Amino acid sequence: MIIIMFIFDNNNLALDSLVMRTARLRSLKRFFQARGNFFKLPRELLAWSLTAYDVWVELQAATAEKRKIYQEANRKLKELDRITFVYYARFRNLIRSWYNNNKDRLAVYGIKKPFHGSRTNKINQVKLILDGHKTSKEMDDHDEFLNTLFDKLEKYYTASENAYHNFISVIKPVSKQATANKNARFKEDTKKLLSIYIWSLMTWDKNDPDLLLLGFAPRINKAAGTEVNIPVALKCKWESSKLILSWQECEQVSGYQLACSEDLDNWEELHAGDETTYSYEPPVGTRTYKVRARNAHGYSGWSDTVEFELPE
Repeated sequence: MIIIMFIFDNNNLALDSLVMRTARLRSLKRFFQARGNFFKLPRELLAWSLTAYDVWVELQAATAEKRKIYQEANRKLKELDRITFVYYARFRNLIRSWYNNNKDRLAVYGIKKPFHGSRTNKINQVKLILDGHKTSKEMDDHDEFLNTLFDKLEKYYTASENAYHNFISVIKPVSKQATANKNARFKEDTKKLLSIYIWSLMTWDKNDPDLLLLGFAPRINKAAGTEVNIPVALKCKWESSKLILSWQECEQVSGYQLACSEDLDNWEELHAGDETTYSYEPPVGTRTYKVRARNAHGYSGWSDTVEFELPE
């Protein structure tokens, strides 16, 4: 089984993507589970470090579920509105034709303005024609054969309005609150992560590669004479059902870190070691790869990337 570790290239915690934040919290949990209270953290901060990942994952799942319900309800509402408005437009034309565009008769049904614009404008026009029909029935001034058509339109109208009010009063507020809860948790976790980072610097330097184990990015030492050479000539080839990645050896380095990504935003460590080749069986899809070197001064910059696609 291939164990993949997320690549942390920066400590801009407030700008984390959701994937990045999840990876940081997962690394944090694993570190303190393995090493205990390594930095002598306050009890509350240590407890948060061990539970934050699970709380965050659960919150994201809940938010995603609420979002899914929101999207489905919105899709259903739009489909019901489409049916209602298409039927109304056809019925409107029928009324116009039946009454030979008699303005007085059309006024009873509220047929005056063009049928376009916002949902509110459209649904109000549907209500006007239904109210006009009820008024005509009360005055015994209507055509019986239209009753069935009006009943059908009223059924469509009722379904649309019920779906709309449920969406506005229940579905949308719940989804909005779930997103607000997630954002609030993100901000609170950002403060706690910053505290952990500050505590870690009481033991480690800012360029200590072990910061990666906590979910933070070590600073790359740029002092003169300490630069680490960037690996070059990264290439890949497919051989015997495996992808083989290789690059040229760098001088005065202790190892290399090979990373892969599906979206070019979030990178994960695929391999770390002193070899200049690595082979594995990649999953289906397109992935991009890059490599960097490491020595006592820290990491080099990243190499140029290569891309490989394994079709289904």
